[in-house]
Amino acid sequence: SSEDTAKTPSEEDTTEKRIRILIVEDEIITAMDLTRQLEDMGYVVVDIITKGQEAIEKAAMYHPDLLLMDIMLDGDVDGIEVAEQTKELDIPVVYLSAYTDKNTVERAEKTSPYGYLPKPYQANELHSTIETALQQHKAGKEKIGKLEQKITTKEKELKMEKTAVFFIIAIIGSMFAYGVATRSMT
Repeated sequence: SSEDTAKTPSEEDTTEKRIRILIVEDEIITAMDLTRQLEDMGYVVVDIITKGQEAIEKAAMYHPDLLLMDIMLDGDVDGIEVAEQTKELDIPVVYLSAYTDKNTVERAEKTSPYGYLPKPYQANELHSTIETALQQHKAGKEKIGKLEQKITTKEKELKMEKTAVFFIIAIIGSMFAYGVATRSMT
C-alpha cells in the first residue's frame, strides 16, 4: 500500500542532501567531540583526518562541502599548507585552532579562509561560522556564474558585431568592384 512506501521526513533527509564536512584535527578526542556536535547539528562528517598530506588526498577524494581544519597537525604538512594545496578544489575552509598569534593568523589569512574559530569555541559559534562560510561560498559561486554568463553574452554580441562588420565591408567592396567594372565598360 502507499502507506508502506511513504517515507518519514528523517528518511527523506538523505546524506546526499546534508552538508558533508571533512574534519582535519590531530587530537582524536577533540575530533570525536566535534563529530558529535556536527552530527547533532545535522551535518554529515565524512571522515576525521589527523595528518596534513592525508587531508589533501581525502579532500580530493571526498570533495566535501567544507573543511574544518586545525592548523597544527601530525606530520610535515600543517593545516595552512593543506588549505593552500586544496585551493583548486574550491572547498571552503574554516580553521579551528588554539593558535591565535599574529604570525599564524596572518599565514592562515593568506589562504582566504571562510572562518577562523579560536579553541575553545562554543557550539553556537561553530554552527554560525559554518553556515556563514557555506553561504559566502555559495554566493561567491553564484556571482562567478553570473559573471561567466555575462562574458559569454558579450562574446556572442562581439562575434555578431564582427560578422556584421565583415558583411558591410564585403558589400562595400562588392559595390566598389561593381563601380570599377561598370566604369571600365563605359
